[in-house]
This record gives sequence, structure tokens and C-alpha cells, in this order.
Amino acid sequence: MWTTFFSITTQAWQYYGFTDAQEGENAISLLSIIFMAGMIVLSIPVMAAFEKYGFKKAVGFGVVLTGICAIVRGVFGDSYTAVLVATVGFAVAQPFLLNSPGLHAGSVSSSKQ
Repeated sequence: MWTTFFSITTQAWQYYGFTDAQEGENAISLLSIIFMAGMIVLSIPVMAAFEKYGFKKAVGFGVVLTGICAIVRGVFGDSYTAVLVATVGFAVAQPFLLNSPGLHAGSVSSSKQ
């Protein structure tokens, strides 16, 4: 999701109504930066959530949040504000999903020893 606008940056900022090229490119770049910042900032708190609530609940939260944000982005995709809000939601959900394979693999290998 974070690379969606890379190849169409100019068209995207024009579509969303930005008139200044610099402002428009910054707004579209922000959509990508949010994903990276979310992963960096939220990885440790998400690991705590895995410990506190368990694997299924934590991953389930990430899946549900991703689904809700996908619906928001799909239905209201013509609004930059809605896309921005959905992107923040995706960034929050991302560590719940991307950190889970390593946790699952680690728990499987430690239970077999």
C-alpha cells in the first residue's frame, strides 16, 4: 500500500486538488512516510500487545483494522483527507501483520525443542 502513488505522484496530487507542485508532492510523499514511521514507532508497543493479548487477538486486530481502512480508502478514495486517515490506520495495522510471522515461527520452533 505504501508504494501506491510512487509512479503517479504528479497525477495524484493534481487529482486531489493541490495546485502547488511542492505542496502536492509533499502531501503524496507523506502517505508513504506514514507507513515507515508507523512501523518504526509502533513495532515495540505492538510486541507488547502480542504478549498481553496473545497472537490471535493481536493479528486479528491488525486484520480488522486493515479491512476497515481498505473500505474507507475504497469508498472515499477521492478525498485526500480520507486517504490520509486510512493510511494512518494501515500504518497502525501494519506491525501487527508484518511482525507476526517471526513471532509465530519462533513459537513453533521453541515448542518443538
